[in-house]
Amino acid sequence: MTVKDAMTQPVQCCTPDTNLAAAAALMWSYDCGALPVLDDGRLAGIVTDRDICIALGTRDRQAHELAVRDVETTNLQTCSTQDSLHHALELMRHAQVRRLPVVDQSGLLAGIITLSDIAVRAEKSTRNEVVATIQALRNHRQAAA
Repeated sequence: MTVKDAMTQPVQCCTPDTNLAAAAALMWSYDCGALPVLDDGRLAGIVTDRDICIALGTRDRQAHELAVRDVETTNLQTCSTQDSLHHALELMRHAQVRRLPVVDQSGLLAGIITLSDIAVRAEKSTRNEVVATIQALRNHRQAAA
């Protein structure tokens, strides 16, 4: 099974100029925890609900006063629509992330794949790898504490 078979599409996006209140509203409306950030139609970053919460909890500013560019992750790990789910899980473990933007052969955003997408849609043999990825993410967090 490939990433294309399991990814979420279409994916909701924002721009670097989107304020955090609007980004959070998009996440709420579309029941998602991350938004790819597009700048002139190209993938420029990703912002998560955690990014927004941490930014608002550590800065003395309101959500409408901060832009996505202030909190987004720009050092992105992505995968391709043609990658295997095993490869996507390996990338997630390596990058210590739960979600990956998916790009097509032209490098344009095609969707997003999450651990949940893989767990729900993957064959039984891949589910053990999902558990291993979750454990690796958890272990990384415990080591950092």
